[in-house]
Amino acid sequence: MEEEEGDISAYHSNEWLDRVAALNIKHDAPDRKTHGYRDLYSECRSVSRMGGQYSPYKDILSLGVAEYGRDPEICAATTKKGSTMYHYRDVFDVVVDYIDEFEDHIEYFKSDATKLGCLSTFITQLRGRTRSDDLSRVKTHLSDYIHIPVTPSGNKDILERSCRGWNDTHGCATLLVPIGKEYDEFLLDPAAYCKKMNEGRHKLRSDNFPRAFYDLEMLAEDPDVPLEDALHQ
Repeated sequence: MEEEEGDISAYHSNEWLDRVAALNIKHDAPDRKTHGYRDLYSECRSVSRMGGQYSPYKDILSLGVAEYGRDPEICAATTKKGSTMYHYRDVFDVVVDYIDEFEDHIEYFKSDATKLGCLSTFITQLRGRTRSDDLSRVKTHLSDYIHIPVTPSGNKDILERSCRGWNDTHGCATLLVPIGKEYDEFLLDPAAYCKKMNEGRHKLRSDNFPRAFYDLEMLAEDPDVPLEDALHQ
């Protein structure tokens, strides 16, 4: 057992805690190797990916550590509806499952939460990097599985940023536009509509589902079909 001043009872590894303290979002691969936390970095990225990029990790980790060891059924039954742990208790389980040695240090964290804060901050900071990484993995396969209309120029290279989303006025953009009045507005001047979307000057409501969500062939055959019935299953 390794101990450090300020805690004389709970198990902890100074070596592992030093790696946690060294976590730095600005470090590149050589830096992570130098500071000895390459594996911990990968584990944190897995947590961000599996637990959700926008989960409130600071609260989840501190609350999860506090209730660790209590009867799970009692914790669930006494948790106030709408509270952090009511929504995110399973995310704490993700942290326990994916970060080696985390569970071994829970009792230590109950008496000294300094390094726990380092860990939660780092996982939170990883959200942008994790998102970019996931997109880079997925987008290379999109054209194989998703039908994207070919633009007038014949360009269908979705890997090129200038050819994606609202930049592809006569291709992808036709599927991103919400059905109904928004699509009618789009048809009046597709280039102007896409320009407003790219510049953030045109806002859509959360219930403005894009045309890609609907069976357009069904709607073309029977315009009177209720939109909810035309949603892809």
